[in-house]
Amino acid sequence: MLSRKIEDAFNAAVRAKTPDPVLFISNHVKKAVSSVITKVKARQILDSRGIPTVEVDLYTNKGMFRASVPSGTPIGMHEAVELRDGDKGTYLGNGVTRAVRNVNEKISEALIGMDPTLQSQMIDQDKTEKKGELGANAILAVSIAASKAGDAEKEVPLYKHSADLSGQSNPFLPVPARPGQLSVLFFFLHLLILII
Repeated sequence: MLSRKIEDAFNAAVRAKTPDPVLFISNHVKKAVSSVITKVKARQILDSRGIPTVEVDLYTNKGMFRASVPSGTPIGMHEAVELRDGDKGTYLGNGVTRAVRNVNEKISEALIGMDPTLQSQMIDQDKTEKKGELGANAILAVSIAASKAGDAEKEVPLYKHSADLSGQSNPFLPVPARPGQLSVLFFFLHLLILII
């Protein structure tokens, strides 16, 4: 199958009479061969506030895609939790070496060979309610890197790839309220002004 794709690339280069046939053939073969995840590597980095967080490099045959997640304090009772080391002697317990290890050993093993455009089909290994086993920080960093790889494979902007994943055919910018809701809001604002 690969030899047929290479032959097609040679024929296309001859037909196009390109000045740089090697570059043309390379680009043609890249488009003809679907991308798969070949490697996932994580590391601990410091975010803009100097707090450790997870950074992931996800490799496909289209290139390397990097993503990191900001550290944050959970504010909701249903919010997924970050996995922190808890060793007070290192970064005051905020290290993320366990989350990094989870990416490098568990998550990467499940993703190798997968098509990055099928992100919604990626295996959910952490069955806990708040993602405390693998860590939301590990899962989110991998997910963002996979999204970048998916949009590169489709050759579309990230927002279009995200819309495809969510089943939206016509992506749109979020709006604070719908027009009908705005009229109700303006009514109550007007009523409040009259009362004051």
